[in-house]
Amino acid sequence: MDKIAIIGTACLFPGAESPEAYWKNLLANKDSRVAADAQQMGREPADYFNPAKDGPAKEIRDKYYCTTGGYIQNFQFDSKGYALEAEQLDGLDNTFQWALHVSREALKDSGYSEQADKLARCGVILGNLSFPTKKSNQLFLPLYHQALATPLKELLNDQSLEMGAGSVGVGSEMDLSKAALTNGGVGGHPATTINQALGLGDVSMALDAACASSLYSMKLACSYLHSHKADMMLAGAVSAADPWFVAMGFSTFKAFPENVISRPLDKNSSGLNTGEGAGMFVLKRYEDAIRDGDTIHAVISGIGLSNDGKGKFVLSPNQAGQEICFQRAYNDTEINPEDVDYIECHATGTPLGDETEIRSMQGFFADKNVHFTMGTAKSNFGHLLTSAGMAGMLKIILSMKNDLLPATINIQTPLSSDSNTIAGDKILTKNSSWPQLEKPGQSHQQSHQKRGRQSKKVAAISAFGFGGTNAHLVMEEHLPLNKKEQVKVAKKKVAKTASQAVSIVGMGAYFGQSKSLSELEETIYKSRRLQRSLPKERWQGIENDASLLKKFALDTPAATNNSAAPQGNYIDQFDFDYLYFKIPPEEQAPLLPQQLLMMKVLDEALQDSSLAKGGNVGVIVAMEMDLGIHQFRGRIDVAWQLQESLSNSQIKLSEVQQQQLTDLLKDSLHNAVEINQFTSFIGNIIPCRICSLWDFSGPAFTISSEENSVFKALEVAKLFLDSGEVDAMVVGAVDLAGGFEHVYLQNRRNPLDKNSSSGLSFDQNSSGWSIGEGAGAVVLKPYDQVRESERVYANIEALAGKRNISADSLQQASADAL
Repeated sequence: MDKIAIIGTACLFPGAESPEAYWKNLLANKDSRVAADAQQMGREPADYFNPAKDGPAKEIRDKYYCTTGGYIQNFQFDSKGYALEAEQLDGLDNTFQWALHVSREALKDSGYSEQADKLARCGVILGNLSFPTKKSNQLFLPLYHQALATPLKELLNDQSLEMGAGSVGVGSEMDLSKAALTNGGVGGHPATTINQALGLGDVSMALDAACASSLYSMKLACSYLHSHKADMMLAGAVSAADPWFVAMGFSTFKAFPENVISRPLDKNSSGLNTGEGAGMFVLKRYEDAIRDGDTIHAVISGIGLSNDGKGKFVLSPNQAGQEICFQRAYNDTEINPEDVDYIECHATGTPLGDETEIRSMQGFFADKNVHFTMGTAKSNFGHLLTSAGMAGMLKIILSMKNDLLPATINIQTPLSSDSNTIAGDKILTKNSSWPQLEKPGQSHQQSHQKRGRQSKKVAAISAFGFGGTNAHLVMEEHLPLNKKEQVKVAKKKVAKTASQAVSIVGMGAYFGQSKSLSELEETIYKSRRLQRSLPKERWQGIENDASLLKKFALDTPAATNNSAAPQGNYIDQFDFDYLYFKIPPEEQAPLLPQQLLMMKVLDEALQDSSLAKGGNVGVIVAMEMDLGIHQFRGRIDVAWQLQESLSNSQIKLSEVQQQQLTDLLKDSLHNAVEINQFTSFIGNIIPCRICSLWDFSGPAFTISSEENSVFKALEVAKLFLDSGEVDAMVVGAVDLAGGFEHVYLQNRRNPLDKNSSSGLSFDQNSSGWSIGEGAGAVVLKPYDQVRESERVYANIEALAGKRNISADSLQQASADAL
């Protein structure tokens, strides 16, 4: 690919609020991991802690066994100086504030923070983990408290009893009116906030490629620059999910070490520690950066993306899939594997993950006369999840600048490949000068020149996410150019990625009561409006509490079946073949319906096409986080809430009675979560399961841009097809928007239609929006690659988005978005 210059950097990592502080910590070999406190967990960690990794399910269920991690502490967000009101920004969660902070700092570092004309041609791609946050909890946990209070009062015959509310900053029901609604847009809205607050241009979206998100954000940003849809890009990632939720998840996966510190790249490491943080880069086309006299921190030379395809369990890494991303990265650049001086490994500290990574490196690099050393920043503060790649890339940039590589700390017995050519003594356990690759009788410069390039530093970084989402990025040092070289580079005409038509060769659909493509077609052509009452138990009994629905402004006279809940085009039940999708049908741990429905529809679109299994095919799913995930914390919080409520009401129950009541209340909110179900909470698992089923090796991830998510996903898919990096792309979108949390949130933003006879688009009598649910998918191929025998539904000639918001209207647009 054409080179991309990194002209601005910023970070917010554990113990480091700037690149300078980060470098100081790296050189000091500082371990920034600490035990979580009540500020991180929203309540005393001991309330949820059990030190046992394994044991009787009843004892370890709903508990975490490790709280050690890399946490952001004492950071103060400065909300002044943005195009959005400070008061509005102050009410946002860390996910928004951290991402916005590093974005502004990166632009300052680039020198373009005050140049409105340049910012108008700047976009933002944000890697973001779609998990609940501390402040999204504030929006929804009080709803569960109130919903449980009514049946509890009846059961105990005490109308004065109230459920406790001392967690994650949630107090009485008055907090519901104070919580900023924007915090409910966990998936895509942080990118939108960056866009609005900094006055950026047309390109704006968040993506979730799990632990590979940072490198995926770089890839998409480079693609937009190559297409000339943007002239400058902010690319980075944030990891600021509720630490409680993360701790519960990795305890469910048994991925933490038990009473042992995590030691990435060490034979005796028994797990990982998690962390949080954010990082951001400013990117420009290399020739443009030279022309404009920008300070170039480093150059991105190539990026390879892949998916494991047909592998083992969805959480088990696959050596073959990782080797594919290595190959694609070096196919994408003039740099050869033997040119690489250093590789920043993914290396999280889990035995299976680290060992697989070493094997994949041996399989690809061992026969290529490589000389690189290795390490990982995860040894310093744990695995930063979506933002982990930002820490690794910034470490490389700072190491190039200072001609020094920091040690990977805490290693006692380094891992090594079977042939001893990879890892082993190549893992840096002390601070070392940048590797000198001289051969006998050659200087460092001669050695490099013999390999066909100047004596510039070259490094690479790997990232492997849940579901087999793989990425490998090659980065090189920028050496100062003389005047003649600058003029030559600046005059080079940067080739624009050619845009071509893409054909829709397969489709799938399931929208409300239209259960197939043919039923959807019939509904549209017969102008039917599909509505039904709320499916039984969909809202877990809340629909039967008329007073509660009225309090939430969700009561409607048009509802039926003894329920005051609003009608809508709900999806009730659908068939799902667990055996076909190779998922164990565990009744105790059902997957999220949103994931199952999307997989079903994606597969139907592929079956509708003539695409064969296997090959370089990518999958993108447009989606937001299922807000019902918040019920998981609501379930576990019930235990201490009930205990406090009984104590405050002076109600005495036996230990057995209290436990029975606790279990009853917990199960009424959410089932006990097992591995299979928690996996379904991870957004990018959906496209990865399709890649596994169809043995696709292309990129697989999700995109969130709220109501524009589908169009952004299509645009990104077209960029991949235009560049020739994939043979086909599958794009899907899903939203089970009839969930109680979603309806509650949207109704607070805009009134819900409470009259079943109105609510139609472009209807002057419409009194609000109507509830609809569904999923759709299309299979895309380049127009010139479609065979005559293939059916083509339509051709997409071009895609474009336009954001035209003046400075005066930013505040109002922001208010409308809320």
